[in-house]
Amino acid sequence: HKRYENKKESIILTVKEYQRKIRQQLLNIIGDKCFICNSTSRICFHEIHGIPHKNCKPNFYLSHPQDFIPLCYYHHKLIHALNDLSPESREKVNKLLDSII
Repeated sequence: HKRYENKKESIILTVKEYQRKIRQQLLNIIGDKCFICNSTSRICFHEIHGIPHKNCKPNFYLSHPQDFIPLCYYHHKLIHALNDLSPESREKVNKLLDSII
C-alpha cells in the first residue's frame, strides 16, 4: 500500500537521522581521530578492556565512553587481528616491533 510505504520511508529516515546524531555525540565525547595515526577517516570505537563490543548499543557507548578509544577502520581491524593471535605469535610480533622501533 502506497500510504504504508511513505510511512516506512519516513521511519527509516528518522532512524538514520537518530543514528547520525548518536554517532556525532560519540565522536565528540570519545574522539574523532584515530588513537594510533590521528586519521579522521572511518572512525570506529574500540573497547579497551577486551570485552566484546560487536553488538553494543549506542547507549552503552554513551554511558561508558571511558571504556572506548577511537581507531580508524584499519587500526581497529589490526587490533582485532592481533588479539586473535596465539600467545606465542603475539610474542613474536612484540619482539619484531621492539627490534624495529
